[in-house]
Amino acid sequence: MVKPKHHVWKHFQEVRDGKSVKAVCKFCKMSYITHVDRMVKHLLSSCTMCPVIIKEKFYSNSKISTSTKNITNVICNTSKSNSNEELGEISENDYQMNNILSCDSGEFDSLISNQSTSKAIKYKSQSCITGFIDRINPKEKNELDQLFAKAVYASNLPFHITENPYIQEFFKKIRPIYTLPRRRQLAGYLLDKASGDMEVRVADIIDKAPYLSIVSDGWSNIRNESIINFMVMTPVPVFYKFLNTEENRHTADYIAQEFKNVIHELNPVKVYSLVTDNAANMKAAWRILKSESIYNHIQCYGCAAHTLQLFFHDFERLDASVTIFQ
Repeated sequence: MVKPKHHVWKHFQEVRDGKSVKAVCKFCKMSYITHVDRMVKHLLSSCTMCPVIIKEKFYSNSKISTSTKNITNVICNTSKSNSNEELGEISENDYQMNNILSCDSGEFDSLISNQSTSKAIKYKSQSCITGFIDRINPKEKNELDQLFAKAVYASNLPFHITENPYIQEFFKKIRPIYTLPRRRQLAGYLLDKASGDMEVRVADIIDKAPYLSIVSDGWSNIRNESIINFMVMTPVPVFYKFLNTEENRHTADYIAQEFKNVIHELNPVKVYSLVTDNAANMKAAWRILKSESIYNHIQCYGCAAHTLQLFFHDFERLDASVTIFQ
């Protein structure tokens, strides 16, 4: 009498390859050399497409390892707890079950060893070697260099800060692969790039402002050279430019001409006020500017802060102030 085929064959297709016979899973199309225990184990542990209800049928009579049975028990309990859910919905437990089924049989013991069989088990993917290697491409390096350079410029830090061993050690701790730019780079192309970006940003702010006010004052740079600064209120204050006067004397005619140049660069229609200090040459420059009809709409003011400064300087010279502050 011919021995009947095991009922596991209902879920496998018999395929003949020459003299050998292979069993192909109807769910995931995985092929095996015919071996009943191996086929059952495949349905219980390896096949991710096999319905849970079929896994339950093979669970009680299977001869697979205890760890695999524990996993299948979790799967079956998970299925029962979700029996009232609508078809097509994927619950959190279903998601965990699919992660468990995606493991091969060699991973089950490590997954189950520290877990209770009454709780769902989460599958943790294995880390790859690239996760332990810190890499940086030229584009990212350039972006980091520009951010660091802008921080240096905005804080008025010396360029040789990149040679400070403590700064270098700090960056090695937070990003070992990143190397700080050299001070020649901070003083070279990085400075040009930051300056260009800032000019574009300032031009965009000025272009979008409906009205403008110019604030100007004379200063001396670190080489004791005379310069004139020009700020633009949009109303947000932005630094527009500075003028190195070189050998030119700060006469009313010279200052008035430079005001005209800046006004025309910005757009005379949008400029409505001019603020300077209260020096005599500045007041004379106001009068020259207002003498032309194109600038009649521009109001000229003395700086209130400068006025208060002059007032307190004069107050300190009074004999009465000495008694008050004593």
